[in-house]
Amino acid sequence: MAAAPLPAIPSLDNSYGSIFIGMVVAAGLWGIGTAQAYWTVDTLHQAVITYLIYYYVVTNYFNPLVLDTQIWAFSIQSLFEIIPCAMVQSFFLMRIWRLSGKKVYLVVLPGLLIVAKMVLGLVWIGLCYNIKSISTAEARFGHISATINGLAAAGDILLSSTMVVLLHQARTGIRQSDNMLAKLMVYTINTGVITSLCSIVTLIVAVVLNKTFIYGAFYFCTGRLYVNTMLASLNARQGLKEQTSRSGALEMSPYVTSVRLDKSGKPLSSGDMTREGDDTSRKYERVGPWEPNVLT
Repeated sequence: MAAAPLPAIPSLDNSYGSIFIGMVVAAGLWGIGTAQAYWTVDTLHQAVITYLIYYYVVTNYFNPLVLDTQIWAFSIQSLFEIIPCAMVQSFFLMRIWRLSGKKVYLVVLPGLLIVAKMVLGLVWIGLCYNIKSISTAEARFGHISATINGLAAAGDILLSSTMVVLLHQARTGIRQSDNMLAKLMVYTINTGVITSLCSIVTLIVAVVLNKTFIYGAFYFCTGRLYVNTMLASLNARQGLKEQTSRSGALEMSPYVTSVRLDKSGKPLSSGDMTREGDDTSRKYERVGPWEPNVLT
């Protein structure tokens, strides 16, 4: 009696091929981030998704029956996306808290979105972990995954827009400081757009192409993008500090409490300082991280 033929190997282009591409791009982003600061969580995520791809396409090569079998790495890898996302969003939330002069109502809603995304992510991991079939897990809990990506996008958009509004309100009318604030607004918009766009694309692809793993190509990169946008924000701020210091504009150091300005808004050197009460100069005082007040 002839042996039963093996089942045909399905096309992997829109399944494991897609998440393989995501793994490669994520590795590149991991390298960019690691060149600036070492993140253990990012490294663990890269190791887990690399093992995930290796298990299905190398260890079980020519074994199509395994392709729909869920292993531990499939759900656990999400944990290492949840952690950096929550950390980076909390970092920007703290900036809003300080920038706004500790106004609670500005941080409540984005804070709730951050917590909701993190909690739902942990719930999704718990629900999917013991399910043996990938397609079954997606059918049962795909709506939770979509909600998670929606919360991430909403949180990013709200954080970025709030930061831009606060920076806009902090303008003084002094050219040097206003130019610096304008650059910070551009950086804030750009960094927020990157993570928001990635979350939105992941959500759309997961809903429209729900029978494929194409969304994984974007999802695997999400955690790296959060880390790199935070590092880019810190680097941009440091670069602006050095630029304004070289050009003679106002320092951004928290230790600088006041500086004397002439009528054009340029800082005066110690040799040019006028006597107290002279109307040819103005005193610049910091009343908050980004809320300067010029007293005439």
